[in-house]
Amino acid sequence: WLLTCTRPVQCVIRGMDRQDSEEAEQLILRRKGLTTLLIDVSRLRTLRILSASHNVLVDIGPVAQLPALEELNVNHNQLTDLSPVVQCKALRILLASNNHISEID
Repeated sequence: WLLTCTRPVQCVIRGMDRQDSEEAEQLILRRKGLTTLLIDVSRLRTLRILSASHNVLVDIGPVAQLPALEELNVNHNQLTDLSPVVQCKALRILLASNNHISEID
């Protein structure tokens, strides 16, 4: 599969048919200039690992809809809120250093 970014915030997974995307377990979006995660989470129900470090993310809302997510790497972004990860019941590893998080509830 090939991930291409046509603009800094629009990424498309090419070469991935519906069945393949429904079985994907890992997605790497490092250094893509992303400000938000524009991913079709309905197609990534089995995603276990998401790495989106070294972007300019300000929102990670879509991760709340990834029930199988076990590992999330959002190091080196512009995040101020990590609350969407509370919905990720399978999450075991969260890497979120070098962001703008002031408190964690």
